[in-house]
Amino acid sequence: MTSRTGRRFSRLRLDRLEHRDQPAVASFGVDAQHTGISLTPAQPLEAVHWQTPVDNFPTSRAAHYGAPLVTAANTVIYPYRTDLYEPDFHIVARGGNDGALVWDVTTDWAPAPHGWYPPLQPVLATATNRVYYAGAGGTIFYRDNPDAPA
Repeated sequence: MTSRTGRRFSRLRLDRLEHRDQPAVASFGVDAQHTGISLTPAQPLEAVHWQTPVDNFPTSRAAHYGAPLVTAANTVIYPYRTDLYEPDFHIVARGGNDGALVWDVTTDWAPAPHGWYPPLQPVLATATNRVYYAGAGGTIFYRDNPDAPA
């Protein structure tokens, strides 16, 4: 097919996909409508049960923080920056009930020199029970059984 200017272009073609059943395990957002309504009730929001910093220098520069991950055994995993001038990042795991340190690992990941920090986001793979996190030069590290102490 040709346009008015004489340039060729092709038509968009949509094909019907085969029927797919919904997975037995709920996915992101809990259901297909992403309602986020959980069958497990949350703790009451009457008090702070524990808290921890994610950066030793929170007002030092623009930064984006990775979201905390929570395992099925209630271990909270999050990135942590420890130095103002050097890229010194850790991936930390704490018990969800009391905030007790489960493990802490240093990563050699460093952001590009742009004056701000992109998110360092660990990823939890529930099928393999692993947590993955970034390293220098595009390397990927992982830790098996993220609920186990170091």
